[in-house]
Amino acid sequence: MVTALARAGKLCQQQPWIDLARQTLDFLRQTRWTDQGQLWSQAGQVGYLDDHAFLLEALLAVHEADPQPQDIGFAHVLADTLLHRFEDAAEGGFYFTPSDAPALFFRMKPGIDTATPSGNGTAALALITLNKLAPQSRYVTAAARCVQAFALSARKDPASHTRLLQAAAALR
Repeated sequence: MVTALARAGKLCQQQPWIDLARQTLDFLRQTRWTDQGQLWSQAGQVGYLDDHAFLLEALLAVHEADPQPQDIGFAHVLADTLLHRFEDAAEGGFYFTPSDAPALFFRMKPGIDTATPSGNGTAALALITLNKLAPQSRYVTAAARCVQAFALSARKDPASHTRLLQAAAALR
């Protein structure tokens, strides 16, 4: 919602929409982000990949529509948290659950877009966007590894991997 408000507000030159996107983003940062670098999706539940990826995407969209000095710093914190807690350092891509969550039998790495875009595709695209605004090679490297991790499945079923395909195109 925040990303859509920011993008639509910029495109339609509707400052109230941009302001609402900024207010919502600030609310999420104040109520869902902790000083210890934890994102909570709801009371008592640690955020998953999608929560982090979509928040980073929203932050960058709001920054594009209404740049504020603190945005890029927080974007780096979110991106570094994403890399530290979710990245599969061996195979590329991002796990759905954080590395410090209770051990699971199997940690999923979803790349398929469903009713919402995949967290992996969103993370890759957001990292590429952040790298263009404030270059850090670790972001574009992680994004490229993510795209590569899902390349075979995206070739077999491109319609189910549109966000990852967007990220692949943005890497060019």
